[in-house]
Amino acid sequence: MTTTASESVLTSVRSLLPAIAATAADVDRNGAVDPQVITHLHAAGYFSLLQPRAFGGLEAEPDDYLTATRELSSACMSTG
Repeated sequence: MTTTASESVLTSVRSLLPAIAATAADVDRNGAVDPQVITHLHAAGYFSLLQPRAFGGLEAEPDDYLTATRELSSACMSTG
């Protein structure tokens, strides 16, 4: 994956952090991540980071995925 693609996904994930943090208490209460958050993470490319290119993924470096996950976890551990 190119640095630009990694940066784009990370930027998109970072833009979602305030909304994710706002739903953290609900996630803890309900035991499930809000489906809208999952939809936004899909659109941001988060779930494609480690997927091989041959299967439509971004084939990112594990460090890129872990950085995005760490940032998600800073907003909501359960979502991360």
